[in-house]
Amino acid sequence: MRHYDAIVVGSGITGGFAAKELTERGLETLVLEAGRSIRPEHDYVEHVQPWDLHFRGLRNRFELDENKPIQKHCYACDEWAEKFFVNDRDHPYTHDPDKPFRWIRGRQVGGRSITWGRQTYRWSDLDFEANARDGIAIDWPIRYRDIEPWYDYVEDFIGISGQQEHLDHLPDSRFLPPMEMNCAEHFVRDGLRFLGYGECLPHPDNYVRLDPSVVDRWGVPTLNIHMKWRENEIAIRNDMADSAAEILEAVGARNVSPFIEKTDPGFTIHEMGTARMGHDPKTSVLNGFNQSHDIRNLFITDGACMTSSSCVNPSLTYMALTARACDYAMRQLDLGHI
Repeated sequence: MRHYDAIVVGSGITGGFAAKELTERGLETLVLEAGRSIRPEHDYVEHVQPWDLHFRGLRNRFELDENKPIQKHCYACDEWAEKFFVNDRDHPYTHDPDKPFRWIRGRQVGGRSITWGRQTYRWSDLDFEANARDGIAIDWPIRYRDIEPWYDYVEDFIGISGQQEHLDHLPDSRFLPPMEMNCAEHFVRDGLRFLGYGECLPHPDNYVRLDPSVVDRWGVPTLNIHMKWRENEIAIRNDMADSAAEILEAVGARNVSPFIEKTDPGFTIHEMGTARMGHDPKTSVLNGFNQSHDIRNLFITDGACMTSSSCVNPSLTYMALTARACDYAMRQLDLGHI
């Protein structure tokens, strides 16, 4: 039997980064991925023009209705990329009839990083201190200063285009040169003097559990998801609409009519929680280094580890947490603690 120093489950944005870190540190690492391999020459077709696609970019709507009734509602599940979204019939899940949840998923090497919009923002202490400040759920076991050097580390590796804005709620990254703005973007930027902020806070009635009565195509028990928008999320959504209208009016737009698109939970795609970080094993699964309180050689660094969510894309934070956890794990391994 072959033995490995480390096993990484999943090859997405965190699993992939963990595999990179561990192999570079000299560990013989096995990556387990339930999805198919990617064939770059066949699968990456974003450069193909609509007239060269079978359905001229309009998608095979009959096939989507039949096999991807949930996935088809995602804006990115188009004729170019629908192959990167799961077949809903093969990958079922359940939820309460009065609490719909729309789960957008991809199963392939790279996971949903293949359909990632590549928005790469840092979180700030407004995010890491939110629970303690608002008296919601449990406090994060880390602060911005703990993860800041790992943001630097990840950004130096992946490369991020942007410019310094010096905003407390959106810390600056280590940027490559920014993309040039067009005249309309310059006009809008010059007319703005504020940015909004919102966060989704955890609630004990939102949870996930295994449903042994429903198995997927391979006989694996599926998830039963309990989730609904509450007062905080509804207030954020209303404020976003009002703020968007104020932004447009600030740059000269007239007759602005704000609207709210009332979507079900899930369509924002960044699921977080279920194995959160924390100080106390009684109220959390992981410590401040993403290490299981109960199993010393188990680390969880994907969205499950998050103690609350932010108003910006979490992908950069996932990678930074992963790099930090791998560094800690290697130090613990050297000390013989794992």
